[in-house]
Amino acid sequence: MAEGPFGDDVLAANRRGELGPPQLTRLGHQLDRNHSGILGRLSRGLSPFAKDIKGGRVDIVEGAITKKVDIGISELPTSPRYFIRVANRAVVTHWMRTDKDVFESAPDAGFVRAFVAPHSRWIINLEMLPDPPVGNVSVSDLARGEAVRRKAKHAHDVVGEAEARADLGAMPRKVESFLPVPPAAVEPTHPDALRTEIVGTWESPFMTITFGENGTLAAKLSTGTAIDGSWSIGADGQLRAEMMGGAGSANATVAGDRLTVVLDGQALQLDRVTA
Repeated sequence: MAEGPFGDDVLAANRRGELGPPQLTRLGHQLDRNHSGILGRLSRGLSPFAKDIKGGRVDIVEGAITKKVDIGISELPTSPRYFIRVANRAVVTHWMRTDKDVFESAPDAGFVRAFVAPHSRWIINLEMLPDPPVGNVSVSDLARGEAVRRKAKHAHDVVGEAEARADLGAMPRKVESFLPVPPAAVEPTHPDALRTEIVGTWESPFMTITFGENGTLAAKLSTGTAIDGSWSIGADGQLRAEMMGGAGSANATVAGDRLTVVLDGQALQLDRVTA
């Protein structure tokens, strides 16, 4: 998610169930807009926004996000209204209003924690929750996810549809985290250390590969294709692999639980699979 409109200090207050000062100011502006004129001022104290400002608290709702913009149906020019729904199985959720910058900082799909003014039901802030676990991603995975989303939509299951969209949204974010980094940013691992540290199973959305202690290599592509071979580390520190009757070499480095292999100017990143 993009940077939201509020700093870490305000987010920390929201996590404690409190409204931050700039959010109180925003609710005050909304109160002024809704209660202008003589009659508006008379009813001001009964407004949900006035109650929110006085209470200074926020509710916290977690779930899968859906967004929409209402531009009105009148021929007269109107300001867009921004809505967010946070869907979960424990609470019946409804569309809730929010400010434009909160709306634009929110993901189009994913799991979020929403901070909601309790009386006006105005979403005052959001933060992204971790994506669900995603293994290797293939075209068939995307197709299955889209089928689940369509089935939930057809059944008018707003929670199921939002959760399916969140799962689909997690896939490209997972892939993006493994996209090639500039090869110049890769620090080489000493050959002796690499021979030890590379042993084990590594995965990315594109493949899973296991380097055995005895020099065996087993890879499985996201398409399901399995490839066996062998590997070694040369005196020059290059990772050498023989697969499918061919041989090649690449620069490789291990930093913690991340393996980076640079081949022909492209860097493939994989994470260690731990038991």
